[in-house]
Amino acid sequence: MAGPRNGRLRSLLRRADPRARSLLETIARYDLQEAGQEPEVAADLGFEVDLLMGRLVIETDGYAYHGDRESWENDHWRDQSLLRRGYVPLRLTSAQVLSRQTVGLVEPVARRLGCWRES
Repeated sequence: MAGPRNGRLRSLLRRADPRARSLLETIARYDLQEAGQEPEVAADLGFEVDLLMGRLVIETDGYAYHGDRESWENDHWRDQSLLRRGYVPLRLTSAQVLSRQTVGLVEPVARRLGCWRES
C-alpha cells in the first residue's frame, strides 16, 4: 500500500537480494551499502561466501549455526582454503552485526587490502 509511512520500507525492499541466505548477511550488506560499498552477495569461490569485496570475504554466521564440531571444522577448512588462494576471510558475529559494528570492523581491513571504495 502506498503511503508516506511506507516509503522507508519500500526503499529497503527494493534493495533486497534473493541470493542472501540470512538476515545477518542482509543487515551487514545494508550497512556496507550505506557506507558507499557494494559487496557481492553469495559469491562462488568454489563454495559460496556471504559477501565479497575484492579479496575480502565477509562471513556473518551466528553462533547457533555453528553448534557442532563438524560446522566449526568446516569453517576453518574454508578459511584456510581462502587464505591459500589470496582471499582474506573476516568472520563477524551475530552480536557485531546486530549492534551495527559491520562498517567499523570491515573498513580498516578493506582499506588495507585496497578494496574500500571512497565515496
